[in-house]
Amino acid sequence: MISLASVSESLESSGRAVAGALTASMLNLHGAHGRPMTRLTDAGQTTAWVLGDYGIRSHGPADGYSGVFGVGAGHNFGPVQLNATVGQSRTRDDLVFGGRVRNQSDFVMLEGIVPLLEERGLFLTVNGYHQWGDVEVRRGYLDSAGQQDASSASPDLHGYGVRARVDWVDAWEGSSARLSPYADLSYSRVRLDSYREAGGSLPAEFDRRRDSVTEVRAGSELALPIPDSVFEVTALAAVAHRFDSDGARTSGRMVGNPFVENDFDLDGRDYDQTWVRGGIGIEGPMGPGDFSVMLNGTTTGEMESGWLAASYRVDF
Repeated sequence: MISLASVSESLESSGRAVAGALTASMLNLHGAHGRPMTRLTDAGQTTAWVLGDYGIRSHGPADGYSGVFGVGAGHNFGPVQLNATVGQSRTRDDLVFGGRVRNQSDFVMLEGIVPLLEERGLFLTVNGYHQWGDVEVRRGYLDSAGQQDASSASPDLHGYGVRARVDWVDAWEGSSARLSPYADLSYSRVRLDSYREAGGSLPAEFDRRRDSVTEVRAGSELALPIPDSVFEVTALAAVAHRFDSDGARTSGRMVGNPFVENDFDLDGRDYDQTWVRGGIGIEGPMGPGDFSVMLNGTTTGEMESGWLAASYRVDF
């Protein structure tokens, strides 16, 4: 027999279609793109890079993964370095009753790095990005016989975001270690178009959903040379706070089923607003360029539970 509680749980879980895309946007901004000083080159030089992230989500109700890959280039004009990256992000989230959400989005990221007090290592970085793609939603539920069933749809997804960050490079230098604090403020927004499901015994029609978050982060990076090596160990610790307390509501109507009320309007999930991030990695020259890799993890919060960020850059 169909349970009202299970129907509501199924409808509510479809909110991961928006939440997963928003989390991938955060990974795009704060993963491999999250360390702009690794893309800073000397005045008059051009630089190019490849970068990527792969992470898993297991905090709260999240159960899935995200991946980001991009290629980019930039030129330092002296007063400002201008960078651009193009790439793709993919996410997957498992939903209740055997459902799932898959998202594939393309993105363009533009970045400007401005020396505020270059002699003291103070730099301002401003990022902006746009993403577009589609989402495959397979919403699972229990049918009248208590068996798992599903309805599906493929709505379009659009999003954008901006970030301002200040880095104080080598603010403190010991006999070998160097400490570089930073702080940033970011805003991201995603929109999932309205859609009507097909197939299954309980299809639904969902209204357009929008979700946006504003976050502030503060932390520091530590660089420690490896003896008798060209590489350095890099470590990172930061705290993040999300000003928004809950996600987007899920509203719509059931399609031709008299068992449940035709219209529904469900609350969004409550966010964990504050969390801590830590990371450790290795970077240094390799071949004609510079290589960087960092393993990251977070406490309970609204970013990936853990992810690997890597990049390779060549100047010319």
